[in-house]
Amino acid sequence: MMDVGLMPSDTGEPGGAIVGRNMSDFIMKQGPFMQAANVLLQDDTFNLNWVDRLALPKLYEPVIVDSPVLQPNALVEQCAHTSDMLNANVISLSDGLQNVSFSSEREDFTAMPDSFFIREVAKRQTRTKHICPGCNTKVYGKASLNIICGDCELPFMMDS
Repeated sequence: MMDVGLMPSDTGEPGGAIVGRNMSDFIMKQGPFMQAANVLLQDDTFNLNWVDRLALPKLYEPVIVDSPVLQPNALVEQCAHTSDMLNANVISLSDGLQNVSFSSEREDFTAMPDSFFIREVAKRQTRTKHICPGCNTKVYGKASLNIICGDCELPFMMDS
C-alpha cells in the first residue's frame, strides 16, 4: 500500500502497528495517492457520484501525514516507526481539504433513485425462549425442544 501513498497503521496515525486485526491507513502527503487526488480535485470535469450503502463505522478519522523524508520505493517496515515518521506533521483530512472548493452546480446528484437501494430482508427467528416455571431459568433453542429443568425437575415451557 505504501507504494500508492497509503501507510498501514492499526491506529490510523504514525506509530501504529503495520499489521493487525483492525487496520486502517493514513495518507502520505508526498505520495502518489495524494498527487492523484489533487489532480482529480483540480479537474472541473471530474464527477464522482457514489454512496456506500453498506458502510461500516469508521475506526479512525482519515489523516494526511506530511513527512518529506519518505522515499517512494522504501519498504513499509523501514518507514513505519522511524523517528521522522513519528514526528511528522499530522493533518486531519477535513483541514487538508480546506483549500479545495467543491462545485455546487452539480445538481445531477440531488437524490438517489429508489431502484438503487436494496431493501434488507428481515432475518427469520430461529431460536425460541424456554422458561422453567419453577426457577425462571431461561434456555434458548429450537421450538421443538423437550427439556426438563435439572434443579426443579419441571418441564420448560415455551415463552410466547
